Amino acid sequence: MSPSTHSDAIARSYDQMPYESRPFPQSHPAKSAAIARLFGLTPPDVATARVLELGCAAGGNLIPLAAANPDATCVGVDLSAVQVAEGMARIKGLGLTNIVLRQGSIADLGPADGTFDYIICHGVYSWVPAPVQAAILRVSRENLAPDGVAYVSYNVFPGWRLRGALRDAMLFHVEGIADHAEQVRAGRAFLDRLASATDANGPYGQVLRREAALMAAYEDHYIAHEFLALNNEPCYVRDFIRTARENGLEFLAESNLHGTVAETFGEAAGRMLRELSGNELDRLEQYADFLTGRTFRQSLLVRCEQSQKLSRKLAHDRLERLHVSVRRLLPAETMGATHVMRDKAGRSLSTSDTRVRDHILALAAQYPATTNPTELAERSYPGNADFARMLQDALFKMILIGMAEITTVPIDEAPPIAAMPTALPLARFDAASRRSWTTNVCHEAIALDIVQQTVLPLLDGTNEITALHRTITACIKSGSIRFEREGIALAGEHEIETAITEHVATAIDKFARSGLLCAAQVP
Repeated sequence: MSPSTHSDAIARSYDQMPYESRPFPQSHPAKSAAIARLFGLTPPDVATARVLELGCAAGGNLIPLAAANPDATCVGVDLSAVQVAEGMARIKGLGLTNIVLRQGSIADLGPADGTFDYIICHGVYSWVPAPVQAAILRVSRENLAPDGVAYVSYNVFPGWRLRGALRDAMLFHVEGIADHAEQVRAGRAFLDRLASATDANGPYGQVLRREAALMAAYEDHYIAHEFLALNNEPCYVRDFIRTARENGLEFLAESNLHGTVAETFGEAAGRMLRELSGNELDRLEQYADFLTGRTFRQSLLVRCEQSQKLSRKLAHDRLERLHVSVRRLLPAETMGATHVMRDKAGRSLSTSDTRVRDHILALAAQYPATTNPTELAERSYPGNADFARMLQDALFKMILIGMAEITTVPIDEAPPIAAMPTALPLARFDAASRRSWTTNVCHEAIALDIVQQTVLPLLDGTNEITALHRTITACIKSGSIRFEREGIALAGEHEIETAITEHVATAIDKFARSGLLCAAQVP
């Protein structure tokens, strides 16, 4: 198949079954910039940056970035005309003038397109033929600003070998089926039958059953473009790093920082990884994948010239110019003089200082808000260098193990729920467009049910809660919203009114906790 024919086939597959275009939090330039600073580099200011996304789909990742940073310039490129048209319609509806999506091939980009401070390529590299992979790395070098950061995600071995066997089986079974939706249906059914017919006690049967269970939760577009795609060529991270270097790019770190520091896998595992690798970067990263069975990477790259500036010896004092957020934590446990804080993933941090414990718990309670550790310590205990060091050290450890995240862009604490709440303009527009999700201040996709889609557009700072109730009541009368209990529609006036009150209150509370509310706009 010629390169042009291959590209046409890929474009048709996405035109026929568009990929659900959503934000990818780890690809956000503010997170890439924060990691670059942690390694001693000086990346460009995100607020005024030029950002390029390769394989932007309908702009689900790029549009929220442009909306949140009106002084930035965003450009997206994608093969699918259908998805680009969808994205441009959303851009027009939002009235954004700092972003454009272009239909075309990544291979057509070059120096004439200018330089970009941040380049994002999520979910493309492994899913395109070798010439386009080469173009991705070429563009990431030629079009990357001197201090810029590129983000590239890709599937990796050895973890993907197991999934690759399932992909091969599904492709064999759906051979001859042209329709993508029918391919997905047939592939799901085949995998279920295959799983149920294998030995449940054998390793292969266990893998099949686990993947079949996961498959049931995957959306059709994901299965179509991950397991049934024309291309899906994982690689070893060692080879990716070497190929990047051949293209003038240096591996910086994983965007999930905790996946790239040896000691985060445990003290003993960290020693083993460094011993086996001789502390050579590409070998260490490869041994880490052998240890964890990792299937997917999200790597940050910089120009090779930056190698002279970066320092891989991380230290907590580099948090001074960064902002930290801590996700919700479970109630702290006290064991003698030690206080243990855990997250839902089972990761934990211990401290013997009650002040450190209280500050971390307070920061977690106000998630997604961020804080600068130095400023926080100075506000609480002015001039107390020991406390500042202990707090920085605790937060730094949380960052390295994935309990906390860093960014260069501060996120304010959610405003108190006002009598007339105000939501992000992007969220109001998405809900009014009947999207099943929108994007919050952390660049995360937030799911919206029918009541939330109805309420959210009204949160422009001019509507009281009673107005929201009236709108939901009208929707119930028109039949567009239906409240049920055990499959039976609520009929009593009091029951319906109680349900409306509960649903509206739940929606507003979710918007506040999810980072969708903002301070009222001053005329």
